[in-house]
Amino acid sequence: MELNLRKERISTAYVAALCASTGCAIGTWDVDEDSVDLTLKRRNGSGLIRSPMLDVQLKATARAEISSEGMKFPLRTKTFNDLRAPSHYPRILVVVALPGDDPAQWLEESDESQLALLSCAYWACINHLQLPDDANSATVPLTRRLTTPTLLELMDRISNQRPLVGGNG
Repeated sequence: MELNLRKERISTAYVAALCASTGCAIGTWDVDEDSVDLTLKRRNGSGLIRSPMLDVQLKATARAEISSEGMKFPLRTKTFNDLRAPSHYPRILVVVALPGDDPAQWLEESDESQLALLSCAYWACINHLQLPDDANSATVPLTRRLTTPTLLELMDRISNQRPLVGGNG
């Protein structure tokens, strides 16, 4: 299997693990024309929206430069604009940072009882960002890690009709 497809599969597994932990369902799309790879849904929301849903554009990289401020990721203009466009469900970019290009580095099987994904993910809602007119791509700042509590917080925000401004909550 080609390396980029393997990166895509491990990033999907990362989000699937978080969804299993939080009770979210995952919907997938057979065509990615709209820059949405997954739609997450959580039943029994805490607010007005009973079953909040979240659209996700998923990326993976082995070349992330992570600092105390998160990471930055380059996006093509089309993807950038798609994620900013008004839509029925909020949209976020999720970037899974892998420890290298060698798939043997992505998992750790420490003993018979543990399998660990050796990666982390960052997210951003970019609907407030602007793209310069002459740009072919945009570098997106991702300042928050996507974790189990963060995914629950995102679903709570959607359920209570609060914005996901800038990925900073």
